[in-house]
Amino acid sequence: MKASLSLPVVLFSVAGLMAGCASKGPVDGGGDRTLPLSPGTYTSEDERQVWAFWENGMFERSIVRDETAEADPQFDWGQWHDINGMGVAIARGGDASRYFLDVQSAEAVTLKRSESADASVLYREDDAEPLETERPMTVCFMTQADAPLAYEPRTRRNWPVQMEAAYPQLEAAYSGSGLQPPARLPMQVTAHWIMDDAPEGSGDVLYLRAVALDAIMEPGEENCPQVGLQKTYWVLKTLGNESIEPVQGKRDVHIVFDAERKLSGLAGCNRFSGPYARSKDSLALGPLASTRMMCPDRAGTENALFVALDRTQRFAIEGETLLLMTEDGKVLAQFQAGMLK
Repeated sequence: MKASLSLPVVLFSVAGLMAGCASKGPVDGGGDRTLPLSPGTYTSEDERQVWAFWENGMFERSIVRDETAEADPQFDWGQWHDINGMGVAIARGGDASRYFLDVQSAEAVTLKRSESADASVLYREDDAEPLETERPMTVCFMTQADAPLAYEPRTRRNWPVQMEAAYPQLEAAYSGSGLQPPARLPMQVTAHWIMDDAPEGSGDVLYLRAVALDAIMEPGEENCPQVGLQKTYWVLKTLGNESIEPVQGKRDVHIVFDAERKLSGLAGCNRFSGPYARSKDSLALGPLASTRMMCPDRAGTENALFVALDRTQRFAIEGETLLLMTEDGKVLAQFQAGMLK
C-alpha cells in the first residue's frame, strides 16, 4: 500500500551523521552507488571473531577475548542496518556498543568500535550460518495454538521457538504461571538460534532452540522491557541523513500507531492519518490523508517525511529508537520514543 499524497522529493545533502567515525565506502561499478553489506558469515584474520549478518537485519557474534589462554567464546547479538549513501552498516549489540562496518568489497569489511580507534578486517566466508553454541539468554515466552514465541530484548524481535529439546519445560512453566496471551513470562534459558523448515513449507527460517530452562522470573516490564511499535509517541529525530531539531513553541513532528491498524501524526504543520499493515518486520503505510495548511518554514520537512512514509517497507526498533526502512534496509527516518501526548 502506498501513500496517496503526491509530493515533491526534497533532496538533502549528506549530513555528518557519522562524522569522524567512518569514511565513505567504495563505489561499485554502477557509478555513485556505495557497496551494501552482503549478509553472510564473516571471520577476522586472527579467527577470534565470527559474525553472522542475517538478511532480516539481525546479527550474532562470537569473540574470544583472552589471547593468552584457552577460553570459551563470548556471544553478542543485535541489529544492523545500512546508513544511506555512506557504505557503512551499524551493528548494535547487547553490550550497548556500536560497531561501524566500512564495506571495502563484497568479501571484506573494516570493523570499528564507536569508542575505540582500533579497527580490524572481517572476511566473508559464506552465507550466514547460525552460531549454534549454547549460551544464556533472557526471553519473554508465550505460546498459543501451538505457535510458541519468544520475545528477545537484545534483538527486539519475536522469534518462533523450536518445539524440541527444552520446549516442554517452557510450555509447562507458561501454563503454570496463569498468564494468558499476549502476556509474556520472562525466563532465563540456555539457547541458540537454528535454521529449520518453516511450518507452511515456504523455506528455512531462524528458530530459537532452548536446550534448558534455567530460571523463571517475575512477569512485568522490569524483566521484560519492550518499547512496542503501537501506542508509543514516536518523535522524528533524523530524516534521511539530516537531524530534525525541535522548534520552540511548536509540537514535535511525530507518529503514533494504534492497536487498530491506524496511524496518526503531525508532519510539522499538517496532521495526517491512515491505515498501516504490519507482518513481522514488514510495514506498509497508507493511503494517508492530511490537512492542507500552508507552513513555508516546515514545508521541506513535511514533503520529505511524506516521501519517507510512502517508501517505507520495513521497520526495526533498537532500544527506544524506531527505524523506518526500505526493503533492502536503507534507513529513511529515525524516531525516538517519547511520552504519549
